[in-house]
Amino acid sequence: MKKKTQTPWDFLDAWRGTMFTGEWPTLPEMFKISVDRFAERPCFTVFEPDRVTLTYGETLEKVETLAAWMYEQGIRKGDHIAFSGKNSPEWAVVFLATLFAGAIVVPIDYALHDHEIDNLLKAAEPKMFFVDDERYELFSAKKKIGKVFSLSPKHEKKYVYSLRAKKEHKIIPPEENDVAAIMFTSGTTGTPKGVVLTHRNFVSDCYIAQSNLSIYETDVFYALLPIHHSYTMQAVLIEGLSVCAEIVFGKSLAISRMMRELRDGKITMLLGVPLLFNKLLAGILRGIREKGILVYGAIKVLMGFSYLTKKLTGKNPGKKIFHSILDKASISTLRIAISGGGPLAPSVFRMYNELGIDFIQGYGLTETSPIIALNPKDHFKVKSVGRY
Repeated sequence: MKKKTQTPWDFLDAWRGTMFTGEWPTLPEMFKISVDRFAERPCFTVFEPDRVTLTYGETLEKVETLAAWMYEQGIRKGDHIAFSGKNSPEWAVVFLATLFAGAIVVPIDYALHDHEIDNLLKAAEPKMFFVDDERYELFSAKKKIGKVFSLSPKHEKKYVYSLRAKKEHKIIPPEENDVAAIMFTSGTTGTPKGVVLTHRNFVSDCYIAQSNLSIYETDVFYALLPIHHSYTMQAVLIEGLSVCAEIVFGKSLAISRMMRELRDGKITMLLGVPLLFNKLLAGILRGIREKGILVYGAIKVLMGFSYLTKKLTGKNPGKKIFHSILDKASISTLRIAISGGGPLAPSVFRMYNELGIDFIQGYGLTETSPIIALNPKDHFKVKSVGRY
């Protein structure tokens, strides 16, 4: 008898029939399974203005409180709720609460101009709009975009954590084939179009991607790129939540702040775009060159040895060999780096692997939830986003 192939989602069978009944759990069901597994583990962390961490149990409480309030305000299954703001625990809580309420999330790029956001809101017709402090006054004065609420505590009465239902409510939960999100993307057309994705789209893509990516509850993901984008939403937020990992929210690409958050957060999973990784590597190489030509030459020889060892044995000695270099760059705890959103120079890809970072590339489209292909960590190819 042929032995069943093990998959990263086999553990879900322990909750099948109790927590969920479909082929895949919905996003709320997936999150509740994570809470059931590790309620006391850190879920969301932010460093500014003060360091704050919510556990999985605390996050669930905030999510269910907000979802009940949404229901009390008239939100029903299939309604649209939009939000636009920088990466934050509040953003993620609104995302989850909307789904818990059976509604559909409409994430909007906070970097758009006011009139562009206005146009997307008119197209999406949300019942509610959650927005950062900078735009709260502007959009709360508009009359045709639904009720406006704040992602910032500066507007306490309208602040997401201040919104509470007066009584308990029985909310009709979403099903796996229900729409979870409308993702606006310009793609190749220049004009934003709404991509409709279901709970099944997100959750199945999330777990199937883990066939090529080993992630654990002990990992710490860095949400540095804008989380409204399908790449970060899926590969950081949803992937992280699926395994009960910690998610650290970054709000700026300023190199000094990024290095501090990488170090203080003890980040193990860094997802970025080529520009980010090019900038980080340039800083590392500059530091090596400053040690002099002899040291630089010796390190380059060791980097070549490290890469060859990994190709031949699958083991990566670079992490130990170059620990002091990685520590100075605030990435000594980094386990895996993933680049997407554009082609990365093969030389950059190779140098990260030489230094001891398991560096892989992926490819996707918003329309595909979004991951299509991903280098297997142990069978990577420098010039590929897949196995071959």
